[in-house]
Amino acid sequence: MIQPAAADETRIRIMLVTPEGLGATIGTMRASDGAQGVRLIPLLKSLAPGPHAAMIHANASCEPAEIDGKKIAAGAAGGAFVVTKPDRSGDAAGKPPPQLRPFVLSVDNDGIARAATTILDVKLEMIKGRTIVIEDGAASAGGLHAACGVIP
Repeated sequence: MIQPAAADETRIRIMLVTPEGLGATIGTMRASDGAQGVRLIPLLKSLAPGPHAAMIHANASCEPAEIDGKKIAAGAAGGAFVVTKPDRSGDAAGKPPPQLRPFVLSVDNDGIARAATTILDVKLEMIKGRTIVIEDGAASAGGLHAACGVIP
């Protein structure tokens, strides 16, 4: 039985994605603020063993979208989410706001992701209403989208 989320955490439902649409739910990720950023605790199945790049995307949709004439799984999630801070007085003039770095989701040999990871230097409130997009493998961004979840 899935326990309800604690008051200070959010549960994110993660689904498989294809260029044709949304697939089955493969589990959840619990997200909460930690000392170094947002701590994610996954319980996901049906992913290939090994490291998977994951990234916060700008939009609150996991639907496919046509990009440059090609249908892309979770393309409606948009591009990578760019962090904007109200006080940027310490930044060099003309420096663009930082883009969140990809993070790695580790999937065990049994096909289950259960190891916690952290999205550094961000608070949960900053990424609510965005998406987590998980690549089909390789610990670097830019691969094919395999799974996605909207952060409530």
